Amino acid sequence: MNSTIFGELLALAISPKQRLFATLRYLASGLTFEGLKFETAIAAQTLGHIIIETCEAIIKVLKKYLK
Repeated sequence: MNSTIFGELLALAISPKQRLFATLRYLASGLTFEGLKFETAIAAQTLGHIIIETCEAIIKVLKKYLK
C-alpha cells in the first residue's frame, strides 16, 4: 500500500461529525492546529486539510446566504 492510498483510507476514518467539530472549534477558539490536536486526537497536518475542506464545503452550501 502506498502513502497516497494510506492517507485516503485514514481520512475516511474521521467522521463528518468529527470534521465539523474540529472546524467549528478551530474557528471559535483560535487555537493552533498543534493545540487543537490534543482536543480532537487528530494530527495537526490532518487538521489543516480537514479544516480547509470543511470550510470550502460550508461556503459552497451557504454561498447564497453570504455577502
